[in-house]
Amino acid sequence: MPLGWSAVQPLTAYAEPGSVATAQVPGGSVVVTYTQKRFVSSRTVRRDFVAQTLAVGSVSKPRTLNSQRDGTTSAGRVATDGKGRPVAVWTQSADDGSSRSSYTATTATRSRPKWHDYADDTRADLVGAARSDAMNLYTGDAANPLTTFQVRPWPAGTRVVPFGDFDGDRCNDLIVRMPGGEARLYTPVCGGLPTPDSPCTRLSKDWSGYGTLLAAGDQTGDGRPDLLARDAATGNLYLYAHDGTGGFRPRVRIRSAWTGYRRVIGAGDLDGDGTGDVLALDKSGELWRYNGTSAGRLKDRVLVLKDWGGSYKDVVGAGDVDGDGRADLVSRDTSNVLWLNAGTGKGTFKNRVRLGEANYWKSWASLA
Repeated sequence: MPLGWSAVQPLTAYAEPGSVATAQVPGGSVVVTYTQKRFVSSRTVRRDFVAQTLAVGSVSKPRTLNSQRDGTTSAGRVATDGKGRPVAVWTQSADDGSSRSSYTATTATRSRPKWHDYADDTRADLVGAARSDAMNLYTGDAANPLTTFQVRPWPAGTRVVPFGDFDGDRCNDLIVRMPGGEARLYTPVCGGLPTPDSPCTRLSKDWSGYGTLLAAGDQTGDGRPDLLARDAATGNLYLYAHDGTGGFRPRVRIRSAWTGYRRVIGAGDLDGDGTGDVLALDKSGELWRYNGTSAGRLKDRVLVLKDWGGSYKDVVGAGDVDGDGRADLVSRDTSNVLWLNAGTGKGTFKNRVRLGEANYWKSWASLA
């Protein structure tokens, strides 16, 4: 049977000639390594040894394996050990060839992914759609604070829902609603984003009747993430509980007539009890918290922030953005400036601080 090729996906424009190496690993994925130039103000400041994982229709964000010090060059190769695991070996030296050291790394048993970690670096990320034909992943790492990992082509009007680990491979997955209303579940490679033709499960032919799709984590106490959906016409909030076998149970209405809320936000576990919590922003700018229960319900609301949300066009329960182990809140205002309200771990948030500038964030059509 002849094989077809998916659309071409660039890995990098800055790989050193002759540095690309590959190794196939169990499950059909391929690990690619290469040496990549890093720039500051158009000046090459170092050369990094980078790894990416490729699967059918999916590619992971580049992972830098060497220590990220300017004035150094790193180069190496990837192979597999007797168990089929990828093994990377590389050298790092000063640009003049001195201070040379050799290193190796391989994969190990994965821990559970952090909420909203899509770059596979244990930090929370932002996912969304560009104002062109791309899905964006922003990690804000120190080496490349304004570099966005993108995959194409995604049509305008695509909505991305960060979901958590649906299939138990300890990598976070995505639910995507296409412009026509079709809802799909994608389980990409760890650290990667899917393309539209990546393997997926169709959840519904048309979920356009839902004004909001969101996930806050585990709502039912079984350790698996669940899906919430708010009906655009009635405001009713429904729970689609993970069925444990690769799908969702029939929906259950858990709240009625939430028509007074401008936004409903999957916030993750805000209070550390292991259950996903929900935030709701009303039309007067009050932000309310609904703590989740392990029975798939929501407790009565508690006021979190007063006269707060009038200037925001995006509000995201983005996970632990600042690295203190607590779930945070990220918002984008109508001027495209990004703000962080750091979580306290008790269901409340600290005062906002500026997180990103408008010149960068105005290129995003949506954040999730």
